[in-house]
Amino acid sequence: LFLIVPVFFVVLAAIKSLSRAGRKENYAVHGQYIAYGLFPLGVTFFGIIQTLWLSAPLFCFGCTITLLYVYMLSQDDMISQDPLTGLNNRAQLRHYVAREFSRSEAENTPYYVMMLDLDWFKQVNDRYGHAEGDRAIILAAKAICKACANDERRPFIARYGGDEFIIIVKTSDESEILHLKERISEEFQNVQKTCQLPYRLQASIGYARADASSGEFQDVLNKADNNLYQIKQQIHQASDA
Repeated sequence: LFLIVPVFFVVLAAIKSLSRAGRKENYAVHGQYIAYGLFPLGVTFFGIIQTLWLSAPLFCFGCTITLLYVYMLSQDDMISQDPLTGLNNRAQLRHYVAREFSRSEAENTPYYVMMLDLDWFKQVNDRYGHAEGDRAIILAAKAICKACANDERRPFIARYGGDEFIIIVKTSDESEILHLKERISEEFQNVQKTCQLPYRLQASIGYARADASSGEFQDVLNKADNNLYQIKQQIHQASDA
């Protein structure tokens, strides 16, 4: 019994972490679950090796190495992930752009930049408090991730700041972007019903296409932002009418 209990815990922890890593909705934190799943297996492996060479401190050495690996990965996540939503932050967005779009320009691969902004978010903060506003942002992030989970292109998702999100999709087909917008809206509606929110959780989405002749990424982002502004203007005009 003394041996079965820790072994059972190790196996259960590894299976649970690795199974979560395989879920499509968790692809943004896929590396974390992989590391947490391999950690108990690594400790078990070095423990078995230690029984074969009792004179060498292999178990202590192995535990130290695996702990350092998980710690370094956690520190990297803290630097690159938004602490509220777990999504990529603006620093990671810059790294992604610098890494991926130099490759896209060389291969002449078009992409779309989508900018999402929550509607009437200030009213949520003013009426229900900032804690509920944070909850709305978290729910919005989960809805976006779920909408993008089944996309084979694995869109890059980042929290740009406040209630703004950035989605980058490598595709040349505008209809796929329109379809993704519909899926995001549907997921927002599902969250609205499931959580029975006292306010309306809705988002406006603007987008812009980029290719080799589009210039800098910031230019494409500004176009998406302008498109988003026009959509929000239409929503405000409709609500005022």
